Amino acid sequence: MDEGELAGIPSALAIVAVRFVDGGEERYFVPRVEDDRVCRALLGVLERGSTIALEHGRVRAHPIDPGVTDGGVSGPIRRSAPDQSNTSIVFGDELILKVFRRLEPGLNPDVEIGRFLTARGFTRVPALVADADYVADEGSGSSALMLQRFVPNDGNAWQMMLRTAERAACVALAETLGRRTGELHDVLSSDRDDPAFAPEPYTRTDLDALADGMRAFGARQLVLLREVASNGADFAGASRALADSALDRADALFARFDALRHVPDAGSRIRCHGDYHLGQTLVADGDVVILDFEGEPARSLAERRTKSSPLRDVAGMLRSFSYAAAASKRDASWERDVTTAFLDGYRAAAGHIHGLPAFGASFDTMLDAFSLDKAFYELGYELNNRPDWVHLPLTALSRLEWRQSVAWPSSQNEDPRIRSG
Repeated sequence: MDEGELAGIPSALAIVAVRFVDGGEERYFVPRVEDDRVCRALLGVLERGSTIALEHGRVRAHPIDPGVTDGGVSGPIRRSAPDQSNTSIVFGDELILKVFRRLEPGLNPDVEIGRFLTARGFTRVPALVADADYVADEGSGSSALMLQRFVPNDGNAWQMMLRTAERAACVALAETLGRRTGELHDVLSSDRDDPAFAPEPYTRTDLDALADGMRAFGARQLVLLREVASNGADFAGASRALADSALDRADALFARFDALRHVPDAGSRIRCHGDYHLGQTLVADGDVVILDFEGEPARSLAERRTKSSPLRDVAGMLRSFSYAAAASKRDASWERDVTTAFLDGYRAAAGHIHGLPAFGASFDTMLDAFSLDKAFYELGYELNNRPDWVHLPLTALSRLEWRQSVAWPSSQNEDPRIRSG
């Protein structure tokens, strides 16, 4: 579809189109990043803000911190595992270049939010150095490259939770995660003038649409569950009983979505992480750094840029704690302790988040609905990819009183937005 030369190497940059029998098409960016010369040349293009002419389009760079490498970087070039959705190239321990393999028209949320947070000096994300888009001759642009500061680290929070034996250390990490998440949402909700980031108060129509969307999505996952069960799937252990229970109690589950329609103070919709879990954070110097703002990869670019309640991110992290507890064979009290610590840390940092619903019943109802929605997402994922893990979302669906399971102190009705800090 398109190609161009870089570092004297013909076809070093290529855009390929994959066409499907139903008439659909996807475009992919395929630079020859297995060649160190191409990697270093891409680094120079980003740093200088250059434009590379291809046969039918161009790759156009946008530097934010030009001259960051002072003409080069030391150390070897390393590449991410090929089974990841994007390709990452690490230059020494200084910079990391992300190649967005799939090209979608528009600005990738990872780039967009990275620009926003870097411009506001938020230090708990890798600083964005530059990015580049592919612009076809017809004028449509797609994010193709993103260059960030590399963060030396001890691993991601998922790995740390699994290999840390001391409960107190896990609780401390969860509390730090909560505080940094609250600070992230504070910054993301701070600009009232930028239309892409300005908080938008939930209206009654918005809440009805949210409840309808969650109901429809949940119903599709239960249809899939019923199909898998009726086809003789061999559910392990108690999963068969949990599956039957979820199917029998569909109305009770959907009633938890319907409760959104009556929330008196739902807060506002803001830009969020969108795919938040333990694996999206690095542990570095006793603190955490938050990564990967692309959103859920199965959703369209427009959906991933849509504003939502910050409690969508909170729910994602709480569900991640459930998975960590199961993977490390911890008991329910461990999950309760890390969940409570995360929520305590989040509450302490939530003083100025414009999108946060009032603590108390509104907060509980919203968190309950987003947690249930996430569990339905997990149900579909596990049925399609890891049937041996399906008991985890099924267990979550069995919790009719989510508020009790997350141990949120709902009796404390203080609204953090009226606090001074």
